[in-house]
Amino acid sequence: MKVFLERLWQDLYHGGRMLAKNPASTLVAVISLAIGICANCAMYSWADALLLRPLPVARPGFNSITVGLTDKPDAVAQMKFGMLVSSNLFAAMGVEPELGRSFRADEDQVPGRDAVVVLDHALWEQQFSADPSILGRKIRLNGIEFTVIGVTPDRFTGMSQLIRPAFYVPLMMYPRLAADPLKALRHE
Repeated sequence: MKVFLERLWQDLYHGGRMLAKNPASTLVAVISLAIGICANCAMYSWADALLLRPLPVARPGFNSITVGLTDKPDAVAQMKFGMLVSSNLFAAMGVEPELGRSFRADEDQVPGRDAVVVLDHALWEQQFSADPSILGRKIRLNGIEFTVIGVTPDRFTGMSQLIRPAFYVPLMMYPRLAADPLKALRHE
């Protein structure tokens, strides 16, 4: 241990003398270290804020669901990822729909009663050609008819920066959506 400390002291002394002898190199080294440290701090702060910290809302755990989506009864359904949310989600996040309206409080009260959906802006553009007359139209999620009541603004990406839901439905629709889609088709 004594040898290690002696060599460490010699290395530090030699390094200090070299830095004092050449101030231009010292300045370049200090500035390079400062830029590198700042860049790393900024990158990790950004990653911490976006990926590691929970949303600043009460009980941020929202349910997600994958369903078959189609706009015609005889069309082949496409698998889409969506969110089952409480009626006050958009108000709590300060988001006004670009088109139509968000959920009313009564649409999230009775399990399976209110089959309404708010489409994500990207889905509205890609699958429905940004048709403004989409409001009031029926689409099918797992074979169940839902009425389109709104479209989110393009800037709203949902609860995660990594996964953007294609649609939002009231949380109380879970019992119907989670049921066997083939069974739901036979009963309609």
